[in-house]
Amino acid sequence: MISLGVIPARSGSERLPSKNTIDLGGKPLIAWTIMAAQESAMFDRLIVSTDDHGTAAVATSYGCEVLERPKELAQPDSDSLSVLLHVESKFHSNRICLLQPTSPFRRPSDIVNCCK
Repeated sequence: MISLGVIPARSGSERLPSKNTIDLGGKPLIAWTIMAAQESAMFDRLIVSTDDHGTAAVATSYGCEVLERPKELAQPDSDSLSVLLHVESKFHSNRICLLQPTSPFRRPSDIVNCCK
């Protein structure tokens, strides 16, 4: 059984444009989630679902896989469940953990405890 960590990161933030790649403490916002997930060692695969090329480039540079998100799943009213189902349809897993990039202060131990 494969466990997936999924980081949903669409491009169209209405309040803070390009928020996933904005600098926070010397790193892009999304990098904090990627690094915590990697350090937790809880996932066989870590996937960023995005429609944004800049976010995809950052994710790749931090060693994360990227799945291009279809336009219909990158709208302001798109829900996380639909994004998770899209990722699952490509990677087939019974164990999926959603990791929001807007929670940068999550520690690897928080992820471990949640997964347990």
